[in-house]
Amino acid sequence: MATVDMFRVQFPEFNSVSTTQIGMMLGAARLEMSPLVWGPEGVVGQPMTKFDQGCMYLAAHKLASTAMGQNAKAVIKNAVGYHRTTYGGEFYLLMRGVTSGFRVA
Repeated sequence: MATVDMFRVQFPEFNSVSTTQIGMMLGAARLEMSPLVWGPEGVVGQPMTKFDQGCMYLAAHKLASTAMGQNAKAVIKNAVGYHRTTYGGEFYLLMRGVTSGFRVA
């Protein structure tokens, strides 16, 4: 499970954002993601899962898109959707990876 502490380690640029705000954005990100698509949510103390990683990048994207994330400086001008922030771009790449289906080499 993606926690506020894990989020702060991965994204120290959000250290000035309150624990409550980060927790709320992680919760909002969880609501937009399905374990049926992303795989199971991780367990605290166990290795991070793709669900956890996606959750943290989506939460970072949401924070950077608001006044709370102004210090992140990761908003890309004239971009739309997930590409508005570097975090959204990473989320998009992860999302493509988990939704692209099986491949035969």
